[in-house]
Order: sequence, then C-alpha cells, then structure tokens
Amino acid sequence: MPRLPPDTTDSRRFLLCYAIVERGTAEIHLNAYQPQGRAGRCSCHVLADPIDALFAEYEAVGIVFEQELNVQEWGLKDFVLRDPDGNRLEIGGPIREGEQG
Repeated sequence: MPRLPPDTTDSRRFLLCYAIVERGTAEIHLNAYQPQGRAGRCSCHVLADPIDALFAEYEAVGIVFEQELNVQEWGLKDFVLRDPDGNRLEIGGPIREGEQG
C-alpha cells in the first residue's frame, strides 16, 4: 500500500486514513475513507482473550467505558468504549465455563 501524507485528499475532499494497532503478536488493520470533519462515525469490534484481564488493565488506567464488561446472551463477553474522536470500539472475548449469558 502506498504511503500518503496525512493531508492527502481526492477531488471530493475526502481524507484517506490507515492505521495498524499492535499488541503482542496480534495486529488490527483499520482504514477509513470518510468526509473530512466527520469523526465519530466509525466502529470496530475486536476479539481478545483473556477479556477480563484486558478490561481490568483499561479500568486501572482510568478508561471511561460506554458499556462495562458484560456477558451477552449470544455467547460473548464484551465492553465498549470510544476513542478520542468518538469512534465506537467494542472489545469482546469468550465466555468461560460457569459464566451466565
């Protein structure tokens, strides 16, 4: 993929964005092609294990959650937060034996 300067725009005044988020050996590649000035309209769902430890780590550093860690009836445990631009980040993981959905 070509590397573009952060202010590269096309003729319709759209901003091209690309990011890689790494943690340990995992990578998440995110991209957006949205009108300038329209932040907060994207979302991302990430699966993580162990989810309890990740939630505790975020809670310990003061992350504000839109939804605290919750066991969902469809078989997933997840929490939700927003990045500084207002984009929704849903982080989920497996339900362990004995946890109710």
